[in-house]
Amino acid sequence: MFRRKSTSRSRWHVCRPVTAAAAGTTEGDYDAIAEKLFGMLDVDVFLLEYDSDRAGSFEALRRVSRGKTVVLGLVTTKQPKLESQDDLLRRIDDAARYVPLKT
Repeated sequence: MFRRKSTSRSRWHVCRPVTAAAAGTTEGDYDAIAEKLFGMLDVDVFLLEYDSDRAGSFEALRRVSRGKTVVLGLVTTKQPKLESQDDLLRRIDDAARYVPLKT
């Protein structure tokens, strides 16, 4: 059985494919897996891709347990146009309605 040292931190990255067809998966937002992802995995940090509309709203983040950290991937590498600073700040504010900001 694997046991983490008390000083180690575990991270889980959810990588969303460019297209669902390419990955052999179904389309969908985080709501469909939020309860299991955030409630059952014993990890400290979730790294989540929120760089497209396919990820859905930030409402799924309401299921993140207290004490967990969420890192949002808001800048896409899939499109040539860079997101504006205002758009990124607005999205961070939207996410902060469900998980607290850390500085």
